[in-house]
Order: sequence, then C-alpha cells, then structure tokens
Amino acid sequence: SLNNLILVQAQTPPPSSTTTGEMANTTLGGVSTEGNVEVFVNWTVADIGQPNTFTFRFADPDDNPISPIYSIELQQNNQTLPGTLREEQTSPMQEYTFNQTGSYTLVIHDMQDRSATDVINIPLQVNATSPSSNR
Repeated sequence: SLNNLILVQAQTPPPSSTTTGEMANTTLGGVSTEGNVEVFVNWTVADIGQPNTFTFRFADPDDNPISPIYSIELQQNNQTLPGTLREEQTSPMQEYTFNQTGSYTLVIHDMQDRSATDVINIPLQVNATSPSSNR
C-alpha cells in the first residue's frame, strides 16, 4: 500500500545527510591458495584520499573462527605498494587509503601455523565514488 511505501522511504536517509561522503560497506571473501584458511572481509568504503577500513574474520576449513598472526599488503599490478606491507598483525582491522581509482589486491600471507605459500588474494575495485550495492 501507499502508506507502507512512504514509511520505507522515510526510513532511508537522503544522501545529502552525511557530511563525510557516502559510506558504503562491501563484504568480500577469499580462501587461501591451499584452502586452509577462509577470510570474510567487511570493507567500509571511503572516498579517494580517505581511510578505508577493512575488518577481517578468519576461519578454518570447518568454519571455526581462528585468529592467526598474519602479514598483509596492498598490491597493484602484482607490485606491493610502498608503505602498505604490515607484518605480524594480530588486529582484525586494517586501514588503507587509496589515492587513486583502479584495481588493487589485498594480499594476506605469512599466516601463523600455515604454510608460507598459503596466501589469500582479495581483489578490490576502487572507484571515484563509493561502490553502489548490488541491486
């Protein structure tokens, strides 16, 4: 009915209500190259030049939560971007700032108690504006 439609619209804030740009959350996932670790990533997208937040949830093949010490870096065209390599991380959250649009890869490696070749690659597409949700 029309009343329900109006109610739904009223609950959705207009895009102009935020001053820091539109924050969008994107959920990504990846499995390590040897299949031993699964990761779920919640990416809070920010505008170019603003910090993007990545929150990780690691799991073993049976979907049991694990909290490995890990290394992480940001790559573009298979090259590590200077200053993005962080080793022996324990935090489930990382922040990276993108200074330009393009395709990037979040690479998680050197995970505790895992083979050195067990790597998780998570492709990221950085746009000038926040990615729209899949509708």
